[in-house]
Amino acid sequence: MTSHTNHTVFCKYDCTAKHCELILRLASCPDNKRLVKGLASLKQSLYEKLQEGWNPHSNVDDPLEEFQWPLVHWACVLGKDYALEWLFKMNFRPNAVNEKTGETAVHKMLHSLYGVCQHGGISIQQTFSKFLDLLRMLTSHDCDLLLIPESSKGNTALHTCATLIIRQEGATSELEYYEYCMTAILRRITAHKTSVTNIAFDALNYKNKKNKTVLHILAKKNISINILRYLVRKFGDRIDLSIEDWKNRTAMDVAVNKGASSIVQLLKTIGNKPIKVSGLTKNGGKKAEPIEIQDEEVPDKTDEVTRKAEKQNTPKLSSLFEKGKNTLGVAMEVVSLSGTVEIDTSNEVDIQSGELLERVQGHSSAPGAQLQESVSSGVKDELSEGAFEEKIPERPTAFSPASVGVASCSSSGDRSVISPDRDSGIGELLEGRVSSSPLIKLIHEEKDVVSILQARLEDKRERLRHELHEYTQNIQSNQNREGATVVTLREILKERDDLIKRDLQDAGRREKLVKELKELDASRTKTRLRMTEIEQKIAELRKASESFRSDFTKKKECYNYMKRKLLEYDEALSEISSKEGSHAAKKEKLS
Repeated sequence: MTSHTNHTVFCKYDCTAKHCELILRLASCPDNKRLVKGLASLKQSLYEKLQEGWNPHSNVDDPLEEFQWPLVHWACVLGKDYALEWLFKMNFRPNAVNEKTGETAVHKMLHSLYGVCQHGGISIQQTFSKFLDLLRMLTSHDCDLLLIPESSKGNTALHTCATLIIRQEGATSELEYYEYCMTAILRRITAHKTSVTNIAFDALNYKNKKNKTVLHILAKKNISINILRYLVRKFGDRIDLSIEDWKNRTAMDVAVNKGASSIVQLLKTIGNKPIKVSGLTKNGGKKAEPIEIQDEEVPDKTDEVTRKAEKQNTPKLSSLFEKGKNTLGVAMEVVSLSGTVEIDTSNEVDIQSGELLERVQGHSSAPGAQLQESVSSGVKDELSEGAFEEKIPERPTAFSPASVGVASCSSSGDRSVISPDRDSGIGELLEGRVSSSPLIKLIHEEKDVVSILQARLEDKRERLRHELHEYTQNIQSNQNREGATVVTLREILKERDDLIKRDLQDAGRREKLVKELKELDASRTKTRLRMTEIEQKIAELRKASESFRSDFTKKKECYNYMKRKLLEYDEALSEISSKEGSHAAKKEKLS
């Protein structure tokens, strides 16, 4: 889940969308806060987006509409608790809602966190722990976030969790996870004792757009019997069974209609008239006491890691004098951030470094005079830098093993440990073998200051060495980034030149095509004119053809008429000829 790819865990196999860089950078953030550099790419992308004028409280700009959520929602869905903590430090709003659906980060986390963690191979216990950490981070800034309904159905986070519970088909780990989520949400709602006492009543009896409460949803299936038992046990006096949904059904009616017999038996134990927090109870007219639900004993991983990081980044010099035969039981803690060393004891007196230096120089013949030069140079340097104050045990009037503690500094790695001095002469003093004297006390004080100063300087040197190492790594990282940026810039410049050349070629080609298009338009115009002329000729020919056809018809009729007349004439002639023949024959007979 920490590798930077071009897609998310929600993308399909054939996804070709170019997703928002903020989403991809957030998905590649490490899950370990110690890897602080893992947030560098996210910071860079966020800075670029803000420079472009992007509103950090709005949805991210992604090609896919279903990926357009606020960045805080993405951090919760992907389980990036350390990235979410950094976003809150950058003043991102935990109560940011989706501009289109009105969903909060808790809504999105309930829908998607389980699937994301299962995809990453995370166990159910770790998934719930991550949900609890994210929920605490969100509600620590705004607890009312859990009571915000989404805009489509008006469901709060409790409605959504109840819906996910009744979708389960059996006693699976997913069902157990959502039951844990609901109990965690209820604990966070009732954790703030400064809130009004009826906040649980408002949350459990809140009605969505169909007037359904959490109880209406859970009453549909027997699968929700465990979480309902929890609700009845913890909030039985705050559940209102008389609320009706948009179909005028109570939670009991829903359970009866759905055949959830176990739910029906459980709801009967609540009673017909629930005791509301805002009203009067049956116990003498007193108001119901606020419910007290202790949060789970889950270690706050964020605070623990923060404390470790502060210890690593802020070197502290501390030691503990153990009670023993030759040592004094004094607990000493030295914090040297601003140049001040503090030693807390039961009897203490302030001695300025200048006075101590004069006293050390005034006894140059003392056994501790060989340390004078190193102590003097160190103390002078500290005095030149700023106020260096020390608190050491008040010098007793008589020397005794119970009133003096001697320590020397031994460094091991990054930790400076003050251990009892094993010098033979001082050991004899501690055991009371040598009589007390002001010079011996001065040697003790000088030895103690040298040990403290040496430990402080070694601590500061180690801190500076770590800072120098970090600066060196940062410089190398910046150089590598600069080199990669230069290479990328060259590639972009080359790509830009190629695009310019291609654009010029496309412009020339476009001019040619425009010229050809004009020629084609002119040719088309000529063709249209020619077609118009041809159509006119065709019309004329059709008209002439019709006239010819009518003339032909008339002439054909005349022809037929003349043909009939001719036949009649032929018949008449034949009759006439036949009559003439008969007359001629008669004449011959008569003659």
